[in-house]
Amino acid sequence: MPGRLSGGCSMRRAFFFLAIVLAGCSRRAVPDTGLPAAGLPETAVPAAGDGWPSPEKLVALVRPGPAPLWFETGPGGPARIASPEAATLAPWTPWTQAFFVAEILPDGDRLVMAVNRDGFFLWVPAGGAGEEAGLYRIDLQKAWDTLTVAALVPAGEGTAALLYRDTVFGVESGGPFFHQFQVLDRRAFTVRPLDVRAFTDAGNGREVKALYRGRDGFWYFRAERDGEETGYFRFAHFSSSPEPVQFGVFRNAMTPYTIEEAPYPFDTALQAAAALARSGESPLARVVFAGDAAEIRRYAAGDGAAPVELAGFFAGGISGSGMSGETTGAVYGAVCYPGGRGVYLGGGPEGISAREFSLPVLPEGFAYTRLALAGRRTVIAAWEEQENWNIAAAGFMVMTMPDGEMVPGGNGREKE
Repeated sequence: MPGRLSGGCSMRRAFFFLAIVLAGCSRRAVPDTGLPAAGLPETAVPAAGDGWPSPEKLVALVRPGPAPLWFETGPGGPARIASPEAATLAPWTPWTQAFFVAEILPDGDRLVMAVNRDGFFLWVPAGGAGEEAGLYRIDLQKAWDTLTVAALVPAGEGTAALLYRDTVFGVESGGPFFHQFQVLDRRAFTVRPLDVRAFTDAGNGREVKALYRGRDGFWYFRAERDGEETGYFRFAHFSSSPEPVQFGVFRNAMTPYTIEEAPYPFDTALQAAAALARSGESPLARVVFAGDAAEIRRYAAGDGAAPVELAGFFAGGISGSGMSGETTGAVYGAVCYPGGRGVYLGGGPEGISAREFSLPVLPEGFAYTRLALAGRRTVIAAWEEQENWNIAAAGFMVMTMPDGEMVPGGNGREKE
């Protein structure tokens, strides 16, 4: 299968929202891997309490290392596998109905994964000097089974998933009422509906199908009635009323940033990653910026005929707006191609370094789709087996960041 964007699903999902596009069988047996648990002694399990999930939600205690730990997503939640080749494959399924990691966002020192049709997975550091963590599952499969995750966003006391009914590949329009915006409370670890005034006011039977943050700082969303009538809106805050906008305004607000507009020092990583593109490729990096409120931005580089989507993550102390060229604390980040090659950035006020890395090679037809860093050294990368709009196997991988060669711009000095 061709690379990301020509044959992948993630960029096709973006085109699906922008262009308002309308409109097998298992190939491997279930393996008996005989794998041990990917974990730590049971004494490392923290007690349930304020700010900790209950132990029954614990899937595994994980100690990342140089060898990758592979997990697949499916009806039974995350399951440890030996490698993507050993994953249990369902028939090719439209992405709106597949089990896959739709998004990964930081929430403080934790990571929240929204898994389509399943619920939330949590990466919770175990504390201490190491990078051990608990992998928890908030099982919402009964409620989410016929729904699709459209977005994952920070929302006050937690992280919220926007859900909708897929009327193109999946369910009929209408059906029982459900809350479109569901927030995972970061302290109670319970999921509750969140009323968003803009969605309610847009109303009149409309269902929100897409939500993103525009270049101008507004939130933009697209809403449909009965799978046919479309409206485009924007709002400043979740408590504010929506403003109707034309499709052109909605589309233009999603125009990617240039690399030159990226905050220092992450622009160094983006420039180095762009230099890794093959002839004819046009990299488009989708980057999660950690902070008090995580934000997703897209950066374009090149004008090749074959756009390819990169997954990125950046965290650390940036002074002012992030464009001043000075760091105020430890910074780290990474950006990765679908095949696993990428650039890692790390350092602080004393200096910044950038170097290439390569994640484990995936089988033909597979791609890395999302990337996050848990601390400075642990990488979590979502992967999928893709065919046009369809997904078969999917899951995520955990390991310590591989070493690599220094790249131009990673000279260990602050930007002058």
